[in-house]
Amino acid sequence: MAAWEAADPVAFREILRADALIEQAGSPVVARGRDACLAFAGPSMGAPGDWRMTPAVVNAQPAALATWHGTPYGIAVLTTTPTGILAVTLFPAAT
Repeated sequence: MAAWEAADPVAFREILRADALIEQAGSPVVARGRDACLAFAGPSMGAPGDWRMTPAVVNAQPAALATWHGTPYGIAVLTTTPTGILAVTLFPAAT
């Protein structure tokens, strides 16, 4: 969450496993592998302070409630392992 709030792709890369994936619920788009995850997510990072990530727990998994400039964006549910983040599943906020 700190890496995302700081818009720091290097720090984000360091916490992703090589076989990580990012997917958005209800979308066929899936980024598989650390480099694909960074290519997918990196442009969305914006500038430091654009995002606020509030820690949460969803279905007994760590998660972040994401806001963009104070506007609710959605929830990112993390699948973590001792070696890093294996998966990020994004659930967009209802519009």
